[in-house]
Amino acid sequence: MGYTLERLDVPAAYLLSFDVGFDIQNEMKALNIDLIDKLDNDVAESLVIIAEIDDLHLSLSNIMNGTKETLDSGFNPNHHPKVTKTIIISDNGLLKMSLGGLGKLGLLKDAQVVGSFDEAIALAK
Repeated sequence: MGYTLERLDVPAAYLLSFDVGFDIQNEMKALNIDLIDKLDNDVAESLVIIAEIDDLHLSLSNIMNGTKETLDSGFNPNHHPKVTKTIIISDNGLLKMSLGGLGKLGLLKDAQVVGSFDEAIALAK
């Protein structure tokens, strides 16, 4: 498993951290199902997803494959009724430029990219 999920209490959020070896094509669907299951069973009414992706190698191909895998699977945690926003921790310029397009495709809602964990926590509160 090339990722970890940690439940944060303040703010009410799930911290998703990707490992260097995360395989988008083979692990994205399982990740989405795992996160949706956690959201379904969480007692909080509203939650934030914080995705820490600095260890993940991102290329245009990886972004497109991740988008395709999520859209094709029908499992998108960003559309879960408890999710109020998604915060991505990354300094990847390509991801920042792609964010608007990912929103238009319906992959993300109320998503923002920040440069640090502290910024993500402050924004999530």
